[in-house]
Amino acid sequence: MKLRTFYLALTAVALSLLVSGLGLFVWLWNGSPLRLLNGSRISEPAAAVFVPKQAPLMTSLLVAPQRLQALSQVVTPTRQRSQVDQEWQQLQEALLTGFKVDFANDIAPWLGDEVTFAVTSLDRDRDSSNGRQPGYLVAFSTADGELARQALQRFWQDRAATGTQLVFETYKGVKLIYGDSALVGRRVKPLATAVFGDRFLLAANDPKVLREAINNAQVPDLNLQQSESYQRALQSLQPRRLGLLYADLDNLGDWLNEKGLSRKSEESDRRNQFQGLTLSLALNKAGILADTALIAKEPLPSSTFTKSDRPSAALRYLPADSRFALGSQNLAGVWQELQQRFGDYPAWQELQQQLLATVQQQLGLNLQTEIIDWIDGDYALGQSGDDWIFAVDRRQTAASNGIEQLDAIASDRGYTPTNIDLDGHEITAWTQLRTGSKRRNLQIQATVRGGHGRDGDFEVFATSLDRLATALEGRDSLTTNPDFRQAQRQLPQPNQGVLYLDWQASALPLTQRWPVLQLIALPLQPLLEHVQAIAIASPTPPEDSTDLQRLSIELLLRS
Repeated sequence: MKLRTFYLALTAVALSLLVSGLGLFVWLWNGSPLRLLNGSRISEPAAAVFVPKQAPLMTSLLVAPQRLQALSQVVTPTRQRSQVDQEWQQLQEALLTGFKVDFANDIAPWLGDEVTFAVTSLDRDRDSSNGRQPGYLVAFSTADGELARQALQRFWQDRAATGTQLVFETYKGVKLIYGDSALVGRRVKPLATAVFGDRFLLAANDPKVLREAINNAQVPDLNLQQSESYQRALQSLQPRRLGLLYADLDNLGDWLNEKGLSRKSEESDRRNQFQGLTLSLALNKAGILADTALIAKEPLPSSTFTKSDRPSAALRYLPADSRFALGSQNLAGVWQELQQRFGDYPAWQELQQQLLATVQQQLGLNLQTEIIDWIDGDYALGQSGDDWIFAVDRRQTAASNGIEQLDAIASDRGYTPTNIDLDGHEITAWTQLRTGSKRRNLQIQATVRGGHGRDGDFEVFATSLDRLATALEGRDSLTTNPDFRQAQRQLPQPNQGVLYLDWQASALPLTQRWPVLQLIALPLQPLLEHVQAIAIASPTPPEDSTDLQRLSIELLLRS
């Protein structure tokens, strides 16, 4: 394994361990009351004292992995225990690749309730002549400092026996041990370790990283724990948590660009509008809630989002088997705000372009000008199979013109808006008449592109008459779907709308069509295998937080 590939894998595995351990545990408990629903005994990573304020990435598991593993064995049915054992073993082997240590015997006896991984810098030696080489740090909290020292001593004895030249150093009262070929593999992979008091065992890919970590801990102004924006983000999140992730978005973007995992916008030289991202993970009876806070560098423009303590009334027109659903208010304002706040981010640009292209390809519509621009009330948009369903409050100011515009677009494309009766509902169907190919027996064939009809205060559109009839009759509504209802109940209230994905039905087409999602899904794959649905909402930030953007993501796990 190449050195660069190894460290990339280590990063992905650290994040995978964070979310996969939680996901597997809830899946095994199958919705039963859990003590861990109240969160960890610790609310934030103490190892943040070792991490510099400008670190690109820090991710922490705030509960000992062996606690999750032991409990899972107790509650797992006999027929599933072999599968559970296999998944835990895969996680452990992935995390410990190259170390030649056994988690149960060498780590679990002394490991405490925190494991933190950080990308501490983009160039650990600050020497541009040899290329930029990131610094990596892992901090294991110790429940027993003496056992941790003994385990570390055995580890280095084994390395010395295989020919690794060890270096012993004392730096500011802390003993460091390191060797240039400490990790197993085809190429030299350096490793440096230290035990910091009786609290932490530290491991890094360079002794320089450890020295910097010790400096950070002894000079508080240097470390992330003392960052004002980081602390403000923590306070805004749900207090009950079992995992945490922090990213400095400027530095993380640079790191991802270097690794070929992202790309900078070629059209803008502006830096990120947001300074940092903090994400907490908590368990609930349905699955995992990821609560996110973005801290902006400057006060944000006043939000145009509409606060609501109820889901959009238009959601009742979407089918129960919708694999994608979006319901909120003021779509024009939401879109404009997203453009203002994220328009310079390549990930948003790519996602937006793919979305516009998808709607153009499947519906023949310009989503921006022909749909979004005139919606300032309740709306819902969903996809079921190959059909799209769209419902909008027709009482809003521009609704009548918007509906007429869609009829005009259908006419321009050869479809005739025709008023017909559909199961007792008067609708407008978009039809196209053609003559058959038989000369002696002339036949007229009608192709229906879709249509729309009125139900109370709402106008409902669908790309097939069957879906339109179902929506207007109120049968098999998404709001009766148990997964949707369960996921929605876990999201914070009030919020500014909900996005729902049936992950099992959507995962493959989404990641194939939108490559940017592969970047997110790849390190989370061990967890996503257990995810049934995903629901996303934007909670309303406190009125005095002018630089805070919130987002909550519920991962509904399969039972």
